[in-house]
Amino acid sequence: MIDRDKWESLTDNLKSYVNTQIELLKLQLTDKVSAAGSTIFSSVLLVLTAISCIFFFSCWAALFLSAKIGDTYSGFAIVGGFYLLFSIVLLLARKQILETPIRNQLIKVLFKKED
Repeated sequence: MIDRDKWESLTDNLKSYVNTQIELLKLQLTDKVSAAGSTIFSSVLLVLTAISCIFFFSCWAALFLSAKIGDTYSGFAIVGGFYLLFSIVLLLARKQILETPIRNQLIKVLFKKED
């Protein structure tokens, strides 16, 4: 038969172990969420900057082509056609180009090994 003091000591140790595991899980979850959040925030900031650059470069290219062709609308039509072609390629290959790499990167961030 188990002594009452040993039983209480065992239950206290078990409670302490469970509380420690809960705290560890909270800290690990906080680390993962903060890493994912910072990655998402920096990625969004990078994408917004890239979109701004692409927008201004596209305007420049359209105006440049319009000046070279001599027709105001043709340069913009050429640049718009380029983006239409680019969109079709992305639509057809979105799984390989966008979805899989984004999913893999998110998995790497969420399940990275602790050093």
